[in-house]
Amino acid sequence: MEKHKQIVINKSQPLVLVKGISKRLNCLKPRRSHGRKSSGDKFEQYLIPELCVKQDFPSALWLQAGLLPTILNRIVLLLQADELRSLIAKGIGLGIHELSEKEEWAPLLLDKHITDDIEVSAHYEEIEQSNITEISQDKIFGSISLTKLLPDLTIKELAAECPWNELTEPVDIERQRDVKLTDVEAFDNFVSQALPKDHQLVKNKVANRNKCETDNNLYTYKPLNFLKIRENSKGAELVDIFTALTTAKNNDIVNLERLETLGDSFLKFTISLFLFLKYPSFDEGMLTSFKGKLISNKNLFYIGNKKGISEYVKVAEFDPASEWKPPAFNVPKIFRDRINRSISINSLFHFTFTKSEQIDGILCDKSINDISAACDEIPKDDNVHSNSAYSFLDQQVIRDKSIADCVEALLGVYFQAHGIKGGLRFLKWLNIVPQFENIDNLFQMTPPNPAFAKNVAKRNIEYHIPAWEKVQDKLRYTFKNRAYLLQALTHASYISNRITNCYQTLEFLGDAVLDFLITCYIFEASENLSPGDLTDLRSALVNNITFACFTVRCGFQKHLQFSNRQLSKYIDNFVRYQELNNHKINEEVLTLISEGELHIGQHIDVPKVLGDMFEALIGAVFLDSGMCLKTTWKVIHRIMWKEMETFMKNVPKQPIRVIHEMVAANPRFGSAVVVDDGHVIVQLHFMLNGSQKVVYGAGDSKASAKKAAAKIALRLLNK
Repeated sequence: MEKHKQIVINKSQPLVLVKGISKRLNCLKPRRSHGRKSSGDKFEQYLIPELCVKQDFPSALWLQAGLLPTILNRIVLLLQADELRSLIAKGIGLGIHELSEKEEWAPLLLDKHITDDIEVSAHYEEIEQSNITEISQDKIFGSISLTKLLPDLTIKELAAECPWNELTEPVDIERQRDVKLTDVEAFDNFVSQALPKDHQLVKNKVANRNKCETDNNLYTYKPLNFLKIRENSKGAELVDIFTALTTAKNNDIVNLERLETLGDSFLKFTISLFLFLKYPSFDEGMLTSFKGKLISNKNLFYIGNKKGISEYVKVAEFDPASEWKPPAFNVPKIFRDRINRSISINSLFHFTFTKSEQIDGILCDKSINDISAACDEIPKDDNVHSNSAYSFLDQQVIRDKSIADCVEALLGVYFQAHGIKGGLRFLKWLNIVPQFENIDNLFQMTPPNPAFAKNVAKRNIEYHIPAWEKVQDKLRYTFKNRAYLLQALTHASYISNRITNCYQTLEFLGDAVLDFLITCYIFEASENLSPGDLTDLRSALVNNITFACFTVRCGFQKHLQFSNRQLSKYIDNFVRYQELNNHKINEEVLTLISEGELHIGQHIDVPKVLGDMFEALIGAVFLDSGMCLKTTWKVIHRIMWKEMETFMKNVPKQPIRVIHEMVAANPRFGSAVVVDDGHVIVQLHFMLNGSQKVVYGAGDSKASAKKAAAKIALRLLNK
């Protein structure tokens, strides 16, 4: 003990083994979800009893005291969520205002996906450039030919019809000038070989691939519970309201992402239907523009702020060591009055107070004078934001999108608890559309007549679609008003149809119906999926390419009325591609380039008209059935059931996510560039076989351009 200058009297006394106590004060999440275990938790040391001081404070009480910040924080947030729940219950007339003594709320349980789900999108955004500039299209592409990136359908056709491949095929001795004797011998042996017995079967297999797969005996209809009428006197559960107010950045045991997905689809569906019924004379472009303004994050932010929802949202992780204060403790009033008026909130860190001031909160005259004179001494820095400082003032910095996400999540809560009726009432309370429109009576509105004239003879409709019965057979639905079917099968280029409009407005409505019903299905059937996988699954099922594949599989494109040779060429190419692919819808098909993702030249893989046609047919079924979602879901599920079940077992990842997970590719997205025609171009650098490659993606937005570039790169990497 000479080193520490301590004298031990009893040198034979036994040592005492002490263990360190965890310093962790945030006990909201299980220990394993906080990353690596702190070294302090494993601290063990032998001490000399004679040199120790005993504190008469029970260790159990010490450990319990460490839980107080977490417990009090949770109670406060649950009380805030209950306050909002009660406010909404009074506003929409659904649910109880106060819980009776005999009733209990459902417990708040850990969402196991929260600790397992890895969010990679934020990381990707950090390493990508986001500047958008304008430049000539010719300067970007030069002599790059995008035709090299398209699938070679001729090679695939030959591979399907011929029992040999390109490597085993001999040199054509009739066309080649420099022919060796070995080439002649190889050619003779090749042509002398007999064809395999199963070659004819291969050809027949290719020829019969246009059969719709909904006819097999494996199909079992699965109804949607969301479409059932729900009598729920208790109302939305408190834990669901709490979940809808908890963002992913809060790093809690639950977050709003799954509920936001559900609410987002319900919002798009109801607003699309309202606009379609309210403004029957609007074209698809006007309806889309109007809908975009109503459901935009900016509008939802204003609505959430006006309704006071922003006061209940929690966006920052709970950090007791730096931001927690016990209930009823407040920053002195002189501080609150001057913050953001004459001094910065960060000025809180520039003052020192005595211990007695810290305990009783009563400032002495000197401290008050120092605060009063701080205006000229401490510069205000508006660019510095400290959430820990704002928390002392019961304030926080929230992004506009976070409030918009909470609005959508709350909409998902009330739709989940009360069905469509509850969702519409909550929409009316939000006042996204004016109150006098009575959006809660949306399904009592009368759909517009698809025909221009009131009474149209059936023979006039059947003149344009003579094979209408075949379409009905594939849909397994009989139209009461065939004018809906005619409109769904009419392209804008087909001017001979003077009975109805083209399919564009039906496409607008059908897209929202498909997105809503499919989202409801995967939300119900995929409880084990993380929020990220749920989003990927929804994107894989609800997109123009997938819908185009279903159109071709069922043969709907044969009945499309249009007058455009170039469009016919694109449709035929895609139909041949799908026939050779046996009408499969997999990750290879999902990497095809759609018309909305590539506007350079005329090279596209998937004509947008095919996906639009499928959406229009679903919109026609929905309206003709009297806006019956159950009937519409039966049609959708019968066509898409196999892909739904397959994708839920193995969720296809989005192209951008896939290429980022390919470490050897080392992808780097360049700046977004606006070309002469107004489209956005994104450059993607990646490694292929040890060399640097560059591809370009184009689209209506930066997101679609990046997706197109990722698709092109993946096709090169997977060759």
